[in-house]
Amino acid sequence: MLLTMSTPNPRSAAFTNDQGQALFKCETPSTAGHKTTRIYKIAPNADADDMRDRFVLFAEIEWHVLAPSRFRFDGKEVTAKEYMHGPKIGIGWHRCFTGPDGKPYRWEADIKAPRGYTRSRRTRTRTTCAISQRSGKGAIGKAQHAGLEVFEEGRHMLGTIVLTFVYMLKMFQEYEGSVHSSMLGT
Repeated sequence: MLLTMSTPNPRSAAFTNDQGQALFKCETPSTAGHKTTRIYKIAPNADADDMRDRFVLFAEIEWHVLAPSRFRFDGKEVTAKEYMHGPKIGIGWHRCFTGPDGKPYRWEADIKAPRGYTRSRRTRTRTTCAISQRSGKGAIGKAQHAGLEVFEEGRHMLGTIVLTFVYMLKMFQEYEGSVHSSMLGT
């Protein structure tokens, strides 16, 4: 399932499926101080004649600079550090978390974009659950919107994948920006 983002910034984007139906909406109001991204999930509509989309709050990410950011979802509040822990030794661009099914999942950022995996502890194999797609201008080939491709292995926890993807992509974009700035000497 490909979720296309309405903007390259996942913190202020609608995520639509192949049929153009918005499944998630992210809003990050511009405020002084810390910002909070609200992630809304489409709510089933009981009235077949009412064609309006209704969204309910699914999760929030409260962004902090000096303290760990915070996640609020499923009636709980945890720091990003508690929920999505990084490497135990050294540095690295991956974050691990436990899915609602109790299995371990991992986002890794490579040169292209973040990818989400699940790893079998027994067989030590990795199965791709989701891949981020960058937008492209279409200089060679067709223009492409930014998006998130979620494979069968991740569809049962689509909301969790969107939540962790929004967090991971912001962190990755900040890291990329700091690398470019240091390379340019600014």
